[in-house]
Amino acid sequence: MRIPELETALREARERALRAVKALAPKHRGGEVEEFRAAREEVLQAERSLAAAKGEPYAVPVEFPVSWDTGAPLPYLLRNDYRTFLTFFVRDIDPNWDGSYVAVRDHGSNPSDRLAVVEFECCICTKMGTPNEEVLCGHPLSGKGLAGYQTMAVKNSMSLKRA
Repeated sequence: MRIPELETALREARERALRAVKALAPKHRGGEVEEFRAAREEVLQAERSLAAAKGEPYAVPVEFPVSWDTGAPLPYLLRNDYRTFLTFFVRDIDPNWDGSYVAVRDHGSNPSDRLAVVEFECCICTKMGTPNEEVLCGHPLSGKGLAGYQTMAVKNSMSLKRA
């Protein structure tokens, strides 16, 4: 697709997302949350496609075979010039969870909690930490596929272009 078509697709995706947000406000009839998630994903995909077409940096999710605990993954990044490892708490799904409580983890958590270790190959640069959801909109990759609470890789990175 050409850039004008991609810009139109992004505009339409953002309009769909706005409609989905508005549909969440009143009493739900069913399907509103699913539509919101689908609309949000459509926006992210459209942002990535447009940035890629323009040759700009954009963020894509990094998929792992396991999911980290969104509430408190407590990730650790281990890195030198040759190897990069990320460790984190694996999300445990409680089939009895009703949404009325939060399981808090800290560095002294139960030693039976499962940890994952991921090795990144050919990793040139890493950054871990901010932005949190309050400042995500101010990040340079905001509007270019960046999503919160995920591990993201940067495509068309300016760091790679300078190297």
